[in-house]
Amino acid sequence: MSRLAVSDAYDAAVELADGPANVPDHAYALVKLSYTIGEQGLERAAAESLQHDIREADPEDLPVSSDFWPHKELSDVVVLGSAYAPGGRASSMEVRCQVGDLCKRIAVFGRRLIEFKQGKASIGPAEHFSEIPIDNAHAYGGVDTRVPYPPIGSLVEALALAADHPGSYPRNPEGKGYYVLADRFDGIELPNLENPDDLLTDERLIVGDPRHWYRQPVPWSFDWQPMGNFPREVFLGITPRYPAPASELFEVQKGVLPADFERYFIEADAEATTEAQDSERDAYHARFYQEASLGLQLPPLQAGTPISVSGMHPEGKTVSFTVPEPPDLVIDIEGTKESVAPRITNLVVRPAERKLTITYCARTQSLPRIFIPKIHKVIPLSLQVDGGAPVRYQTPAVPRPSAG
Repeated sequence: MSRLAVSDAYDAAVELADGPANVPDHAYALVKLSYTIGEQGLERAAAESLQHDIREADPEDLPVSSDFWPHKELSDVVVLGSAYAPGGRASSMEVRCQVGDLCKRIAVFGRRLIEFKQGKASIGPAEHFSEIPIDNAHAYGGVDTRVPYPPIGSLVEALALAADHPGSYPRNPEGKGYYVLADRFDGIELPNLENPDDLLTDERLIVGDPRHWYRQPVPWSFDWQPMGNFPREVFLGITPRYPAPASELFEVQKGVLPADFERYFIEADAEATTEAQDSERDAYHARFYQEASLGLQLPPLQAGTPISVSGMHPEGKTVSFTVPEPPDLVIDIEGTKESVAPRITNLVVRPAERKLTITYCARTQSLPRIFIPKIHKVIPLSLQVDGGAPVRYQTPAVPRPSAG
């Protein structure tokens, strides 16, 4: 059942957050505002619902692109849509997303195949295109199913193989162009999207050994990043099938991962740690909640920050705006009101539609007293957005004692 926005102007939710011993120690609010990006600036639009509620989701099957992560310390910037060829027809072009002084560029190519000349693999010419989605499926990656694997002895092993094939590119199994074995295999399609500063070359087409996956280009898009992709999975303490030397990882060189990231795989209770070390470990693992692509997980965005997207509007226009002022949020707990400062967790641009959505999160400092869902019958918690009608916390039902 899809969620309905709580009002025509915004969607919002207010919730309790667990602290030590799984006892709530503060409240938080989530608010999603929608805008139309006009020639003269932003205009408020009809509310779009908060998407992908993870509060009751299976931890092993969490949806990507959720608005319900309250733990994000960075702002995720995501651009959804396609590259539109200038004049309606091109074999290559470039799209850009600029946020303040930061600019992420993507080289876009028409359909290309690996060609073989005198037995040597090379990049074939790009076909003309009019539109290409800027998503993970069109970036570098994929699965080379020719890579051998041990004999399957059970259904469990078969399912495990489907989820983690040895020929899968850890950074983006959904993509295209990951070609491991040197044997000729016709019909391999190459990525449409690449990092202009790290383009695929003939010399890098064939990986040769799946253990060398980390030498290949990093997938380059503006899309959401699934929880099982490297490096996001690393923040959960999960390593790829074939570990990579930190010194050669693009993610370490760019500061996305610390050079000693493997030390965080050790369970906290397996070693004596100080409070500062525990806090550092928690901050490291909290990066899992960030779902934007490399380069677009940014320090909290502030009102007035200019943002522009080029190459992704069908009329060739650059779509530009500045980050608006945040809403005024007040959380009321049992009559005690606290004005809470919102921070942007998700900023999503749909350039072709000239649409923008911004999700904010805000937290209270504490609770006036202990409230425990499913123990307390009524928890008087609510949120006001810009002085509007209260958005009330839905207290979970208290289980009835079993008979006998």
